[in-house]
Amino acid sequence: MDDQHTRAELMDRIYTMAAAAALPFAAIMVLDSLQTGAGETTLITGLGWAAKAVMLIVILRGLFLMVRKWRTRVSHTEEPESYSGGVLLKAAGISWLATIVVLLQSHRIFRSDGILGITELPSTQSGDLTAAFMLVVFSLTYFTMNLSTRWAEARDTAS
Repeated sequence: MDDQHTRAELMDRIYTMAAAAALPFAAIMVLDSLQTGAGETTLITGLGWAAKAVMLIVILRGLFLMVRKWRTRVSHTEEPESYSGGVLLKAAGISWLATIVVLLQSHRIFRSDGILGITELPSTQSGDLTAAFMLVVFSLTYFTMNLSTRWAEARDTAS
């Protein structure tokens, strides 16, 4: 039973690392589109390198967790139930829904003078910004849902 419990915790950590990896990846996408539109500045370049360093750390940590999972030698069909897996799927669905709503409303956002005087974005920038928006919503939704459940569990055990 204890082995099953640790495998479920390991899967929860893998899902959390996947959600955490979305934030620096989104930051890299936004910074790349800013570089394309505004030109290279020292600040944008520095932030880009910082985001890439964070992304590398998250990937290395995720690989370490995947190796630990592989060493348990459990097939996919024998995986223990993981609450974080369900939260991850819900967060992905919410991020897709939010992105579709934003895309459907984008004509209203960019009509007349647009936001900050931008009337049209090149397709590479708008694609990067849309994907970055989806990744940020995914990550924040996952952490919010996970955190609210943990708070509820802590409140229930305290009373």
